[in-house]
Amino acid sequence: MTHRPMNVLYFGDIAVGQPLPTLVKCPDIVQSMRVGAVTENFHRVHWDREFARHDGLPDVILGTAFLSNMLSQLVTDWIGVEGTLRKLAYRFRGYAHPGDSLTATGAVVATEVRDGQPTVECQLWIANQHGTRLTEGSATVVLPVR
Repeated sequence: MTHRPMNVLYFGDIAVGQPLPTLVKCPDIVQSMRVGAVTENFHRVHWDREFARHDGLPDVILGTAFLSNMLSQLVTDWIGVEGTLRKLAYRFRGYAHPGDSLTATGAVVATEVRDGQPTVECQLWIANQHGTRLTEGSATVVLPVR
Protein backbone atom coordinates (compact mmCIF):
# COMPACT_ATOMS: atom_id res chain seq x y z
CA MET A 1 0.00 0.00 0.00
CA THR A 2 1.33 3.44 -0.86
CA HIS A 3 0.95 6.16 1.73
CA ARG A 4 1.02 9.94 1.46
CA PRO A 5 1.53 12.29 4.36
CA MET A 6 -1.47 14.39 5.36
CA ASN A 7 -0.57 17.59 3.55
CA VAL A 8 -2.72 20.52 2.60
CA LEU A 9 -3.69 20.49 -1.07
CA TYR A 10 -4.64 23.89 -2.51
CA PHE A 11 -7.02 24.65 -5.36
CA GLY A 12 -4.34 26.63 -7.20
CA ASP A 13 -2.09 23.56 -7.30
CA ILE A 14 -4.60 21.56 -9.35
CA ALA A 15 -4.83 21.33 -13.15
CA VAL A 16 -7.19 19.48 -15.47
CA GLY A 17 -5.60 16.21 -16.54
CA GLN A 18 -3.53 15.94 -13.38
CA PRO A 19 -3.40 12.34 -12.16
CA LEU A 20 -4.37 11.43 -8.64
CA PRO A 21 -1.90 9.36 -6.63
CA THR A 22 -2.35 5.61 -6.54
CA LEU A 23 -3.57 3.49 -3.66
CA VAL A 24 -2.65 -0.18 -3.91
CA LYS A 25 -4.16 -2.93 -1.79
CA CYS A 26 -3.86 -6.69 -1.91
CA PRO A 27 -6.72 -7.86 0.31
CA ASP A 28 -6.87 -11.39 1.63
CA ILE A 29 -9.86 -13.46 2.66
CA VAL A 30 -9.53 -12.34 6.29
CA GLN A 31 -9.92 -8.68 5.23
CA SER A 32 -12.90 -9.68 3.09
CA MET A 33 -14.51 -11.36 6.10
CA ARG A 34 -13.78 -8.36 8.33
CA VAL A 35 -15.44 -5.94 5.92
CA GLY A 36 -18.39 -8.30 5.67
CA ALA A 37 -18.69 -8.39 9.46
CA VAL A 38 -18.50 -4.60 9.84
CA THR A 39 -21.11 -4.03 7.13
CA GLU A 40 -23.21 -7.01 8.25
CA ASN A 41 -22.87 -8.58 4.82
CA PHE A 42 -22.62 -12.26 5.64
CA HIS A 43 -23.36 -13.63 2.18
CA ARG A 44 -21.39 -16.82 1.62
CA VAL A 45 -19.88 -15.64 -1.68
CA HIS A 46 -17.58 -13.44 0.42
CA TRP A 47 -16.04 -16.18 2.55
CA ASP A 48 -17.03 -19.69 1.38
CA ARG A 49 -14.95 -20.73 -1.65
CA GLU A 50 -16.96 -23.89 -2.34
CA PHE A 51 -20.22 -21.93 -2.26
CA ALA A 52 -18.80 -19.21 -4.54
CA ARG A 53 -17.58 -21.79 -7.07
CA HIS A 54 -20.93 -23.57 -6.96
CA ASP A 55 -22.48 -20.17 -7.78
CA GLY A 56 -20.28 -20.00 -10.92
CA LEU A 57 -17.60 -17.68 -9.54
CA PRO A 58 -13.90 -18.56 -9.78
CA ASP A 59 -13.39 -17.69 -6.10
CA VAL A 60 -14.97 -15.70 -3.29
CA ILE A 61 -15.51 -12.04 -4.09
CA LEU A 62 -14.75 -8.91 -2.12
CA GLY A 63 -17.79 -7.04 -0.91
CA THR A 64 -18.58 -3.76 -2.60
CA ALA A 65 -17.93 -1.91 0.67
CA PHE A 66 -14.23 -2.76 0.37
CA LEU A 67 -14.03 -1.15 -3.08
CA SER A 68 -16.12 1.91 -2.25
CA ASN A 69 -14.06 2.53 0.87
CA MET A 70 -10.89 2.20 -1.19
CA LEU A 71 -12.10 5.01 -3.49
CA SER A 72 -13.03 7.14 -0.51
CA GLN A 73 -9.60 6.62 1.05
CA LEU A 74 -7.88 7.48 -2.23
CA VAL A 75 -9.68 10.82 -2.45
CA THR A 76 -9.50 11.83 1.22
CA ASP A 77 -5.79 10.94 1.46
CA TRP A 78 -5.17 13.06 -1.66
CA ILE A 79 -7.12 16.17 -0.61
CA GLY A 80 -5.59 16.21 2.84
CA VAL A 81 -6.85 17.60 6.09
CA GLU A 82 -8.25 20.87 4.69
CA GLY A 83 -10.11 19.44 1.68
CA THR A 84 -13.74 18.33 1.73
CA LEU A 85 -15.19 15.40 -0.16
CA ARG A 86 -18.61 16.63 -1.31
CA LYS A 87 -19.72 13.75 -3.51
CA LEU A 88 -18.54 10.25 -4.34
CA ALA A 89 -20.28 8.13 -6.96
CA TYR A 90 -19.23 4.76 -8.39
CA ARG A 91 -20.34 1.71 -10.33
CA PHE A 92 -19.05 -1.78 -10.01
CA ARG A 93 -18.02 -3.31 -13.34
CA GLY A 94 -16.48 -6.60 -12.23
CA TYR A 95 -15.56 -8.79 -9.31
CA ALA A 96 -12.48 -8.41 -7.14
CA HIS A 97 -11.13 -11.47 -5.36
CA PRO A 98 -8.92 -11.93 -2.33
CA GLY A 99 -5.33 -12.03 -3.55
CA ASP A 100 -5.94 -9.52 -6.34
CA SER A 101 -3.64 -6.53 -6.52
CA LEU A 102 -6.04 -3.59 -6.67
CA THR A 103 -4.94 -0.12 -7.74
CA ALA A 104 -7.19 2.88 -7.17
CA THR A 105 -6.36 6.09 -8.99
CA GLY A 106 -7.95 8.79 -11.09
CA ALA A 107 -7.54 12.13 -12.79
CA VAL A 108 -8.77 15.70 -12.46
CA VAL A 109 -11.38 16.39 -15.14
CA ALA A 110 -12.58 19.91 -14.18
CA THR A 111 -11.80 22.80 -11.85
CA GLU A 112 -14.05 25.78 -11.22
CA VAL A 113 -15.25 28.11 -8.53
CA ARG A 114 -18.86 27.03 -8.02
CA ASP A 115 -21.09 29.03 -5.70
CA GLY A 116 -17.98 30.64 -4.26
CA GLN A 117 -16.33 27.29 -3.54
CA PRO A 118 -13.14 26.14 -5.31
CA THR A 119 -14.38 22.82 -6.69
CA VAL A 120 -12.51 19.96 -8.36
CA GLU A 121 -14.16 17.14 -10.30
CA CYS A 122 -12.30 13.86 -10.60
CA GLN A 123 -12.74 10.63 -12.49
CA LEU A 124 -11.82 7.55 -10.42
CA TRP A 125 -11.27 3.87 -11.00
CA ILE A 126 -9.97 0.68 -9.45
CA ALA A 127 -8.16 -1.82 -11.67
CA ASN A 128 -6.90 -5.30 -10.88
CA GLN A 129 -3.46 -6.70 -11.66
CA HIS A 130 -4.58 -7.43 -15.24
CA GLY A 131 -5.52 -3.80 -15.86
CA THR A 132 -9.24 -4.55 -15.83
CA ARG A 133 -11.25 -1.69 -14.36
CA LEU A 134 -13.51 -3.23 -11.74
CA THR A 135 -14.96 0.00 -10.37
CA GLU A 136 -15.39 3.38 -12.04
CA GLY A 137 -16.60 6.56 -10.45
CA SER A 138 -16.30 10.24 -9.81
CA ALA A 139 -15.67 12.61 -6.93
CA THR A 140 -16.39 16.25 -6.26
CA VAL A 141 -14.08 17.95 -3.78
CA VAL A 142 -13.69 21.44 -2.40
CA LEU A 143 -10.17 22.65 -1.68
CA PRO A 144 -8.81 25.64 0.21
CA VAL A 145 -7.18 28.57 -1.57
CA ARG A 146 -3.92 30.16 -0.49
